[in-house]
Amino acid sequence: MKFELTVGETQHKISKSKGSFFLDDLLLESKIYKNSPTHFYVHYENKMCEIEILNQSDKRIDIKINGKKASIHVKTDLDLMLEKMGMISKEIPTINKLDAPMPGNILDVLVSKGDKVAKGDPLLILEAMKMENVIKAPTDVTIQKINVLVGDNVEKNQTLIEF
Repeated sequence: MKFELTVGETQHKISKSKGSFFLDDLLLESKIYKNSPTHFYVHYENKMCEIEILNQSDKRIDIKINGKKASIHVKTDLDLMLEKMGMISKEIPTINKLDAPMPGNILDVLVSKGDKVAKGDPLLILEAMKMENVIKAPTDVTIQKINVLVGDNVEKNQTLIEF
């Protein structure tokens, strides 16, 4: 089992093998004393360290170490492999427009300028090849501009709505 942790700006690799823990390939010889489910004392290199878990999720742990706050970002073997393959983007793409997925005819516009809509809310109905397609919001957005009217014929990749 291997993990990559980021504490502040510093990255470390933690692994466990045969019951021992390693930090950056160095054996961690320490004793952990559990005071409560979120409060621990760690005895390491003749020093006692108090650790309190403030908040915990799958990929992040907020802690206090001897009264100083820190955040730990955890990456598993799978996370590291996917990141190496370029399958995990560190940036969240900004969606600022909705383009027509196919050519067709606008049957109905279900939103107005200024509307705030949630991901999955219907925005308009596009008829293509005699089928009605409900075009939905890709994410939570505010409608800035509607570029089409009911009855308009649109081409594939034509911008329909701007967010």
